[in-house]
Amino acid sequence: ISRAEYRFFCLMYRARLSVALRNTKAAKKDAKNAMEVLEHELRHAPLLIPNPHAAGGSKNGSKSAEEALSKALHGQHHAMVNVLKAYLEYARQNVRKAMKLLTLCQFNLAESRSQGDGGKEGKEEEKTKSKRKGSAADDDAEDHVLTDFHPAQDEACAPLFFNNLGCIHFMMHKPNLAAYYFQRALRSRPLESGKQSHLLGGKAGLTLPGVMATRHWLDRRPEIAYNAGLQMLMCERPAAAFKCFEQCAPVFRTWPRLWIRLAECCLE
Repeated sequence: ISRAEYRFFCLMYRARLSVALRNTKAAKKDAKNAMEVLEHELRHAPLLIPNPHAAGGSKNGSKSAEEALSKALHGQHHAMVNVLKAYLEYARQNVRKAMKLLTLCQFNLAESRSQGDGGKEGKEEEKTKSKRKGSAADDDAEDHVLTDFHPAQDEACAPLFFNNLGCIHFMMHKPNLAAYYFQRALRSRPLESGKQSHLLGGKAGLTLPGVMATRHWLDRRPEIAYNAGLQMLMCERPAAAFKCFEQCAPVFRTWPRLWIRLAECCLE
């Protein structure tokens, strides 16, 4: 890890600690310093990789893959700061600016992986792409790889993004729209078996069994289901709210507030 990256992560974690302590002033200052480190130091810092041949087979392929990886990491770091700043604006009830900051989060780690393959596979892909250039314009649009994409387009980030949008619309006193975003967050990653159920854990490198606590920390379905149930209850839909609260009951069974909400659903 480079010195600039170390400073960036120290500032980010200190800002998150300040948020946990409800010290928004210190968190805003650390977020601003982290953005300055990102723009002035980390952008020009060399990319440290364990093996010079890890980025690709040839020199040209390794150089292009290293540039793509550096750009992807910069976009990811930028998204981290924007999400933190969006939460700070949300805490100040400046919901318009919080929504704007959320929409600015864009990154792409898939492009660096595709360019990092190198070797014969990369040459074959280039040949097939050159052949497809002579086809219709629609095929060219499909073959084109986007440099950046929004977190809503990623299967792992979409539930958290839509949950944040739901919380923002809840603060805007729009329960129906907030319920829509919470339901969309629940539908963006349905319950599946096998590798698909460990999507976030797989991206974080946690594919081994026995990491139930980490899986619960990564899987936010119970919190999203509770938020959706609360909005359904505010929209006078107690039956749908009861089903949402039932989904998070196994996780929050010792939480008195959940049972109060279930009782309210039964009364209505």
